[in-house]
Amino acid sequence: MNSLLADALSTLPTGARVLDCGGWLIPLDLATHVADIMPYETRRGRLSLGPLPEERFTKATWLQCDFLQTAFRLPFPDGYFSFSTCSHTLEDLVDPFPLLIELQRVSRAGCLVTPSRLYEQTAGIRDRMTSRRGHPHHHWILDTVEGKPQFSHK
Repeated sequence: MNSLLADALSTLPTGARVLDCGGWLIPLDLATHVADIMPYETRRGRLSLGPLPEERFTKATWLQCDFLQTAFRLPFPDGYFSFSTCSHTLEDLVDPFPLLIELQRVSRAGCLVTPSRLYEQTAGIRDRMTSRRGHPHHHWILDTVEGKPQFSHK
């Protein structure tokens, strides 16, 4: 877990609701809810039918959804989560803005994590054999400008 995310999570009160959007491969154990296109049983890239001891989320709080669906909306009221995170997901989405709007609506605070501009603009990151920069399936580079996210097409 990135240190900025760990610091932010350490300030939350016990029992705070935490949402992890796109956390299928490496779900945030402190999350009470997870939203991802992949099913709960396949989280962490393996078949796991029951809960793992470190997980706060459950099958009941795992929301399987498509962030790219028309009129995407998370099924939670405004400000429902004390904190939300979206790690290594936004850069993969052709249109990340519906998800961002929903994260802002349902969250009182949060953290977005994406690969760095340097990583996405470095040739050979994926296989060291080509001149392709970063990961070819990524659509966006995210920068922070005056504390706000700024998206650039890759």
